[in-house]
Amino acid sequence: MFRSGVSRRKFLQWSSAGLGAAALAACVPAPGAPAAGTGADAEPVVIRFHGRTGVQGDHFIERARAFEEENPGITIKEELFPNAEYHQKMEVLLAGQTIGDTFWTVLLSGLYHRYANQGVLLALDDLIASDEYDLGVFFPESLDAASHAGSMYSLPWICHPGRVGCYYNKQLLADNGLEEPPEDGDWTFEDLLEYATVLTQDTDGDGQIDQFGMQPGRDPWSLLVWARGSGGEIFDEEGETSLLDSEETLSAIRFVYDLMHTHNVAPSPDQQTSDMFVSGRIGMAQSGYWGQSWVNRIGDRFELGAVPMPKGPAGINGSMYEFDPACIWAGTEHPDEAFEWVKWLANQETGIRIAEAGSVPGSRPDVWEHERLTKSPMHNVFTNIMYNVLPFRGPGNFRGLEFRDAYSNGMDPIWLGNEEPENLVPEISAKIQEILDKPAS
Repeated sequence: MFRSGVSRRKFLQWSSAGLGAAALAACVPAPGAPAAGTGADAEPVVIRFHGRTGVQGDHFIERARAFEEENPGITIKEELFPNAEYHQKMEVLLAGQTIGDTFWTVLLSGLYHRYANQGVLLALDDLIASDEYDLGVFFPESLDAASHAGSMYSLPWICHPGRVGCYYNKQLLADNGLEEPPEDGDWTFEDLLEYATVLTQDTDGDGQIDQFGMQPGRDPWSLLVWARGSGGEIFDEEGETSLLDSEETLSAIRFVYDLMHTHNVAPSPDQQTSDMFVSGRIGMAQSGYWGQSWVNRIGDRFELGAVPMPKGPAGINGSMYEFDPACIWAGTEHPDEAFEWVKWLANQETGIRIAEAGSVPGSRPDVWEHERLTKSPMHNVFTNIMYNVLPFRGPGNFRGLEFRDAYSNGMDPIWLGNEEPENLVPEISAKIQEILDKPAS
């Protein structure tokens, strides 16, 4: 279960740590220094902010305008990039020392801890202490993840328990005499296979499957849900050893492979299109909290339901705690104003609004438990998972993007059915291990 706050000892550990890399220390204004432009006739301080376009980008823009109304001395200048280009754009800005004052990043890529490790991020301990900011409003797991070398380098913005949702077409289940899966997640891989077998059909009699039963995720963090349900992991606890080829994780890969190529109840990558589930041609689909936004594309075609992904051979439902941070560049000339903006992104109202917009809720229990969200049964499914979520694990050397690419490129022949998992996974695991053996980036 989540704790209700942060221990005094832990907070003092965070508060006593210094800034990041010494190379940046000389050019970083001291937190708490007098803010620029605070006189009556001063121009508003401009805080540049980087984030992704799309649902989140629209959210950032809306919250920036609301923030400016409450803080007339500060203007937020959004510089948003498409998701596929975001990390590359950030690298270019960092290389040219033209990065904005504040920005979004993500835990999975490893870039958050990499930036903290390299001194790119401003340690927030002094700002938190001088502001008497209450860290106890956040899930402690977010605070643990936001901490690096004893300091806080961000405030948590959003969080979720991973790709843990099994969404389903209520109409297809009812039409095929299937009861809805249990809301408490007390069902098994074998149960899911039975459902998927019934739902997989050649509806027009041409000898080709045109309605599949299940759409599993194939990315590493979707696979992790299957692996943890099977008692496996992708990394050891320190993130130093690849466990992709462990017996438990390999059995999970085999199960997903079999869904596609043995039982033929799930589309392989060359069979799947982006609209298959929302158009009613797939009965069940794996996704995260954000999958609830499918209702906007489904329209009145069918009613959407969601339950936890099933338990695997280990008798547990797989999950992984994830959070997205809001950070401040170590070279900002306006740390106080930047901190006000980061606090705004981490407040309760912002956390509720981003969930309502179709992303995921803020990293606070008072967001997840707010009546504006709890009125949704699907939200409550994910809330129950949050209170039993398994911890985050990623590469200990922060090379998350390299890991992702090695995994994706290596696994593609398996998901396409060109290679058996047992033949190729040890080779992929060895390549991942080569990445984990590199020094911290």
